[in-house]
Amino acid sequence: MKVLGKMILSAAALTFVTGAARAAPIVVDDRPVNEFQRVSAAFGAEPKLGRAWIAIERVDSEFETTRDRVRATVDGLSYDQASDAVVYQPPGEAPIVCAKGTSELTDRRYNPTGDCPLKISYENRTVDDGITPRETTVAKVTLNPTTGSAQR
Repeated sequence: MKVLGKMILSAAALTFVTGAARAAPIVVDDRPVNEFQRVSAAFGAEPKLGRAWIAIERVDSEFETTRDRVRATVDGLSYDQASDAVVYQPPGEAPIVCAKGTSELTDRRYNPTGDCPLKISYENRTVDDGITPRETTVAKVTLNPTTGSAQR
C-alpha cells in the first residue's frame, strides 16, 4: 500500500512540475459537417466591451467556396484590457491567459499562448432521425485550458 501511495504522489509531482495538468475540456461547438467542409477556430475579442469569444469558421468548398462564421461564448472567457489578452477563469481558479493581442495595420489578432489550446476533431456518429439511422461526420471544437497551478 505504501508503494502505491508513493507512486501516486510521484505522478502528481511530475504533473505539477511538467505543467501537464489540464482542466476538463469544454465543448464549444459540435455540429455535423459534410465531406467538403473544414472547420477552424481562433480567439476573438472586443476590447471596448471587455468581451471575448471563440470564432469558429466553416469553409465549404463543394462548388463555390462559402464561409460560415460563428462567435461562440464560453463562461469564464473574457478580455483583460490591462494585459491586452483573452483570459479564461475557471470557477475558484486563477485566470489563465489564452491569447495575447497583436495589431497588424488595421487588423487585430489574438495569438494563442498555448495554455488554452483549441482542438478540432472529426468523428463519425450514427444519427437516427426516426425513419432511418445514418452515419454522419461531426466536427467538434473544444477548449482545453491548463489548470492555474500548471501555468508557466
